[in-house]
Amino acid sequence: MKKSVILILAIVYLMSAFVVGLVGVDNPFWKEVVYVNQIIYSPQGRLNAEKSTADFEWYDLDNNGRELVALTEAGRNRFKADVQIQYTVDFEKDDLVIRLPFKVQPTNSANQKLNYAVSGADREIVAYVVDDDGHLVLTFTDAHPTFFVDVTPQDGANVSLKVAILIKAS
Repeated sequence: MKKSVILILAIVYLMSAFVVGLVGVDNPFWKEVVYVNQIIYSPQGRLNAEKSTADFEWYDLDNNGRELVALTEAGRNRFKADVQIQYTVDFEKDDLVIRLPFKVQPTNSANQKLNYAVSGADREIVAYVVDDDGHLVLTFTDAHPTFFVDVTPQDGANVSLKVAILIKAS
């Protein structure tokens, strides 16, 4: 090979090494991907030990007839859900809007977005959307028997959370 060809190849090699070092390479194959390993329904409530049973752990959330019922291990097996939410509402006064806040663990997961699948819901009574924060928002115009919301992470991890919701008219 001629000296000029070798010199040009060496200059191109050094320039490419300089450009890659300056700009950097963001290769996703080199990054560690952290998957979601748990989904948590995260309401702000306190445990009501007097109402709790073998199947349910009752939580008082507010004074609007809303109570969270977290299922114990026996309750999960019996009702086929992880969390059960019950409401008693006077629909003559107003519709019921529920915002379901979910958190993922670990908090440094690569993709913390969630997918929601609603089953058993009557579309004339229940409308649901995902808000800007990624939480599911349900709007009820009348009482509804139990229906289910399946929550799964978008990162493809093999975890899920099943929420049963029961709306009663007062």
